[in-house]
Amino acid sequence: MNESEREIERLSRQRVRTALRMVLGFAVVLAAIAANDELVRTGKAFSAIRMGVLVVLATGGLVLLVNLARFLAITRRSMREPALRARLWDELASANHVHSMVFGFAAMLLVLIVLAVISMFSTLSAPWIINGLLITAFGVQAASFAVLERKGDDARG
Repeated sequence: MNESEREIERLSRQRVRTALRMVLGFAVVLAAIAANDELVRTGKAFSAIRMGVLVVLATGGLVLLVNLARFLAITRRSMREPALRARLWDELASANHVHSMVFGFAAMLLVLIVLAVISMFSTLSAPWIINGLLITAFGVQAASFAVLERKGDDARG
């Protein structure tokens, strides 16, 4: 394997890992928001625990933004350089992307159905339903893309 092929493989792995880290950052941000809301609701708005939660919130947001910038940079570079474009956006990668989007959509629909059933018996907060759907859609899409890309690498090698 020559140097350019190693660089392409490295960028491919980096693209997948960056997408997974973005989803993780998003989940951390939403969990910190929920914890912050609960602390404020219970009268602990000026506690040390809340300051820790706010630090976690800021850190999760920073992780999310840094990985978003990295993902955009990798995508931009892969679209500009012909060798990268041919390898990173080949037919298999495009098919994997489409399949992962379908998995994300199906998971989102499944969660929506489960939440609809739960809402018949209890009260659910609309913002958290939306956040749960977003985490499900992005998380399943990123994770399934990572799995499909790994299988594709095995088939290519």
